[in-house]
Amino acid sequence: MITIKAVVSKNDIGDFIQVPFYIYKFDDNWVAPLRADEFKKLDRKRHPFYDHAEAELFVARKGRKPVGRIAAIVDRLF
Repeated sequence: MITIKAVVSKNDIGDFIQVPFYIYKFDDNWVAPLRADEFKKLDRKRHPFYDHAEAELFVARKGRKPVGRIAAIVDRLF
């Protein structure tokens, strides 16, 4: 069964970032982003995007393994 959980902790953010690494690990054409950059993009306290936007992140899991992710984003400038 697949469950969807809101991202609320630093571990959850790590799972959110890790999802494409699981999905594309056998794709020779995929260029993995730097994990540190991904963490910076999702830092709501420091990234300037969140001065005018809100985001909620969700991770889909099959058992305990992250298998998908989605972000709901509202940018108040647009």
